[in-house]
Amino acid sequence: MKIQFINPNKRIEGERRSKLIDPESHLYKILKYIQSNIDIIVKRSPDRIDLHIELLGRDDNPDDIELQNYRVNKILQFNIDLEDQKNWGFIGKAYCLFIPHIEGYNAIPHITIAYLRDYNITDELLLLLRKHILDTLANYTL
Repeated sequence: MKIQFINPNKRIEGERRSKLIDPESHLYKILKYIQSNIDIIVKRSPDRIDLHIELLGRDDNPDDIELQNYRVNKILQFNIDLEDQKNWGFIGKAYCLFIPHIEGYNAIPHITIAYLRDYNITDELLLLLRKHILDTLANYTL
């Protein structure tokens, strides 16, 4: 599945180090569906920002639009397999969809699906969420 942004090469309101996923895209719609289904089994902490991908890390200048656009254009070429369980996992307490490595980005590129502040992160919780997502994807229709 391809990643699409609201406005790929122009920074919009709410974007500084990240780009917002296009709400009209198939990826956005399915990730929102997954979020609503995750809410059935766990209580997510409130989202600070809508679905997005951070493109500029702590070591990058947040005003470097050229670097951000370079990374955006790389990401637009990625194809994400939502059914591959290796693409799902935790970064701290954030349950994420991992995306391929972004050249020069010194963190794990991802889209946060659910922040689980009130949970102990265990292998059992990871397996439960992965299974739930696969079941959710099997039942998803546009």
